[in-house]
Amino acid sequence: MPITAASLLHRGVKSKQGKQPFFTPRPNAATLPEVLEDYPVARRDPAPQGSVLDYLDRKANVAKTSYKTRWEVATHYCGSYAVVGRCHSMHRYAKKINCGREWCELCREDTEARRLARWLPKVRQMSSMGYWVITIPRELAPLMRTKKSMRRFGKKVRLAFKKAGYQRGLTRWHFFGDKDHDLFPHLNVLVDGKWIHPGELEDLKTILREKIYPKYLRKRYQDKLVVNYSYRDTPAKIMHTLKYVARATFLQEDWDKELAEELFNFRNCAAWGKWDQAQKWDAPHDHDHAAALADLANGICPVCKTKITWDRKPTPTTQLLAQGAVQFCGGYYLLPKLRAPPGTRSSRHRKPPANHKA
Repeated sequence: MPITAASLLHRGVKSKQGKQPFFTPRPNAATLPEVLEDYPVARRDPAPQGSVLDYLDRKANVAKTSYKTRWEVATHYCGSYAVVGRCHSMHRYAKKINCGREWCELCREDTEARRLARWLPKVRQMSSMGYWVITIPRELAPLMRTKKSMRRFGKKVRLAFKKAGYQRGLTRWHFFGDKDHDLFPHLNVLVDGKWIHPGELEDLKTILREKIYPKYLRKRYQDKLVVNYSYRDTPAKIMHTLKYVARATFLQEDWDKELAEELFNFRNCAAWGKWDQAQKWDAPHDHDHAAALADLANGICPVCKTKITWDRKPTPTTQLLAQGAVQFCGGYYLLPKLRAPPGTRSSRHRKPPANHKA
């Protein structure tokens, strides 16, 4: 086959007509077969269409199976690890690391027990409790689907109660009701309370609505801006209300998956004011473990009342069970004391050597 100028340019060889150009020109359609003959590597059969589709399907399946939400990752390790702690008297405890989701069946009861235990020392400082419920109208419920909006509303509610004369209190969101699975956000508020005259109570509700909602919302949703109040005057009633507020209402993730993903790292419980008063009453007999669990939740040893120092690195729960850990409640374990290492006894308890002379 004769060598043409086009083939020489394609090979990168200088032609007799002139020097090699800066770029390689594309050969004409007439010379294309000749150029391909010079390069056997270019003569390849086209890839079958099926292999390309199989490759795309494999990439799609890998992307679909490898992606996990943050909650799914937390669920995989829920309860698999625990943190070990010890007090000054060498009493050892372990605390399971839970995901904390309301719809997690593995740790829901433990999370509710810990939540109740953290609030119990504060609630026991109340001789009587006032229980407020700030209900969001269903027409405004779509506005409460982000962490930012719920934090702002909760902050506004706490500021309104401060201006109304309440020096301290606790707040917690409930996302769903007991009747259906529709989004029904309402904020529970626990404060020092008493019986209030109906006329005075209506005036107080009006003040709270003015501090919480803007004017155009109060004008449009007059009867739907519900603010309920009730009071508890016995320890049994206070404990019942505390358990009711600390319970989980988002029981299934399928009820609202978008909201479930949004609630990741959302701090639902909040408090304001000083809680430095003496406790007014003791826990009921059916909640004897609540006081010990409250000490553990606040980092205090329930036996000697000293501070517990927790390890930084977690330990597998199976390893702790192999060491003889006994489950207490709320995801806490009681660990046996460590045996003193050999050779730490004093010299006067050691046996004298065989050749020792008295």
